[in-house]
Amino acid sequence: MRNTFLLLSLFFYWSISSQVSNPVKIDSIETENLEKVIVTGTRTKRTLASLPLNAEIITKKDIQRNNSSKLSDIINEQTGLITIPDFGGVEGIQMQGLDSQYTLILLDNQPLIGRSAGTFDLNRVTLGNVNQIEIIRGASSSLYGNEALAGVVNIISEKPKEGFSSAISSSIETNNTFENNANLSFKRNDIYISIFYNIFSSDGYDLNPNDELRTVNKFNNSTSSLNFGFKINNRLNADINFRKFDQKIDNISTNNLSGESEIKEKNTHFKIKYESDLFSSQLNYYVSNYNTYEYLNDISGNLFSDSYYDHNLQKPELINTINLKKSKIVFGLGYKSEKLERTYFNEKPRLNTPFVYLQYDQFLNKKINIIYGARFDKFSEYKSQVSPKLSGTYQINDKNSLKFSLGYGFK
Repeated sequence: MRNTFLLLSLFFYWSISSQVSNPVKIDSIETENLEKVIVTGTRTKRTLASLPLNAEIITKKDIQRNNSSKLSDIINEQTGLITIPDFGGVEGIQMQGLDSQYTLILLDNQPLIGRSAGTFDLNRVTLGNVNQIEIIRGASSSLYGNEALAGVVNIISEKPKEGFSSAISSSIETNNTFENNANLSFKRNDIYISIFYNIFSSDGYDLNPNDELRTVNKFNNSTSSLNFGFKINNRLNADINFRKFDQKIDNISTNNLSGESEIKEKNTHFKIKYESDLFSSQLNYYVSNYNTYEYLNDISGNLFSDSYYDHNLQKPELINTINLKKSKIVFGLGYKSEKLERTYFNEKPRLNTPFVYLQYDQFLNKKINIIYGARFDKFSEYKSQVSPKLSGTYQINDKNSLKFSLGYGFK
């Protein structure tokens, strides 16, 4: 039976931003040449200072400054965000005081699946080819669905610059911990391609040698990605992205049992976008598979137990944006199809969810910006739901603004 959960998110706060040297102009939503531009909060490009939401951007410079290699490393450095390990040692993010199952993790605007007891392991995401991380605190279910009740973390990959570039880096730490990154990219006129590869391994460690378990077991994992894009004409362009993650961990249990845990993840994202001054339309088709297998053998090498988990997601989505003089209208519709197979399940659960959402982003004048939005999800196995949201900002002066956001959803 589905659990029903009502979340009411309301915040008022002062925002003092050093990026704002002039009052926010009515056409500030069109600004694309400033350093901190965010797309997660409204599905349109907005400068961070003008966004009427509780949001922040972690830039590539921030990642390099903190010498962060995994998503968990950089999240731990952010105020108000907490990473908490579950019973299996998986590190998830806690936002707005809610469990990690209520925070949506996106990679280039598409959801990453595969959770352990509702927790997404942040160590599965490497930062070697990340340009910035966008964080939205507060209910975002009006755009992204009920998985975003606490907020959204969106990891944005780095896009190639004109010409050819390459980078290789390595790090060595205690416990035979090694990490290697390789980046290759090429862009010429209307076509680009980028390749990224990361490998990370460690012998692990044990903080309590008196018990039979190790604090961190020996592991090795790798992440590879291929991004390819081209411009069809001045208004139409296409992109296709592939990502693959593999991990193996020594599986050591009590009573002289040992084995191995394995994770395989694959993501494919195809996007075609049309843009004009008045209107833009983007068609996405996203496919993701998350597969795990683990086993334990006894001291004689005989199989004691094994289990598997196989989660598949397909998500076509169409996003349309109308650019008016003092406002923007975003209209989206799509379809999520999920199926799950796992040990001890007699049936193969399936969930099909058509959805539609609408957002109106309006500048009432030079000082006041209001965003109205709502989303409708029609679940095949649960009761349908509507997720509304209202947010706004009042620009007091050049560096001070008052912002609010109100929304709710069900889980």
